[in-house]
Amino acid sequence: MSEPTQPDADAPAPEPIAPTPGPSSPPPASDAPITAREAATLISGQPDQASADKADAASRKESRGETEAQEPPEESLKPPRSWSKQEKEAFAALPREHQEVFLARERAREADLQLGFRQAAEQRKAAEALAQQAEQAQAQARAAYERSLPQEVLLLEAKYREEFGTPTEAEIAEWESTDPTRWIRWNGAFQRVTRARWELQQQQSQQAQQQYQQQQQFMQNAEAWKAEETQKFLEKAPEWKDPATYGSKVADMMEYLQEIGFEREFLERAANEFLPIQIHDHRFQLLAWKGRQYDKAKEAAKTPHRAPVPPVQRPGVAPARGEANEARFKDLNRQLDRSGNARDAARLIAAMNGR
Repeated sequence: MSEPTQPDADAPAPEPIAPTPGPSSPPPASDAPITAREAATLISGQPDQASADKADAASRKESRGETEAQEPPEESLKPPRSWSKQEKEAFAALPREHQEVFLARERAREADLQLGFRQAAEQRKAAEALAQQAEQAQAQARAAYERSLPQEVLLLEAKYREEFGTPTEAEIAEWESTDPTRWIRWNGAFQRVTRARWELQQQQSQQAQQQYQQQQQFMQNAEAWKAEETQKFLEKAPEWKDPATYGSKVADMMEYLQEIGFEREFLERAANEFLPIQIHDHRFQLLAWKGRQYDKAKEAAKTPHRAPVPPVQRPGVAPARGEANEARFKDLNRQLDRSGNARDAARLIAAMNGR
């Protein structure tokens, strides 16, 4: 083996060799094991993509001045209002995920309750409708039976007499001892007839009671109407309010109505039984016509009538006819105002027609 050559002392020193650019230097060795992804990253020299994404997101947040500490806190969940104070305090102490579970179950329970309430209400309405229909059907059947009850009683009585006639107590006792079959038929027929007669009596008694109540209600309404109409009449004819002259005015009106054609018996019944009066009755038409004439006469009496001034006459000569008529009209009008009598009105009307 040859000896190593000694370097020449006069020769220049060799330049240091620069390191060749390459992948980033690996991190210092560690005794901890690494994963396959970390080994591949180290070999390829590329950073982990997940770490890069996290770093990029953090940089963007920092650029916008956003940090996780600045995010608004989540709104706290509220328990149902129907819970007690202790239950609400216990709910607030639970973690949020447990609160969400409780609230979800509470909403489901409330939905089930509402559904049950709706179903119960629908069932109640259906039951009420069925009950109403049954009640109406029963009422209709009862009404039909009551209408046919008199005929039913007659039919049962006819069948009874046709088969058994009018048996005596001795005959009935003999049937019971010697012919039980006939006695059983007789007893059934007799019970049916007796029951039908009793129901008919009850029905007639109930109808009579209803008619009596209706009549009483009619009389009460009629009396109230009579009092109301009397008050209206007194407001339009205040001279009738004087008790001292009321009786004489009633007697005078009764006489006047009889002169028109109303019978006294009819007038008394009409005052007590409220008999109707038709507008086509000739007596009613006469009342209306005479009343209209009375109003015209009173209105004409209020209008001053200027008679022609008669010529000057010598003493002892009778006044002119116009003056005499005017004086008579005034007297009749004053008499009518004092009495309000229909006869005085008729006299005034007759005087005006003969003017």
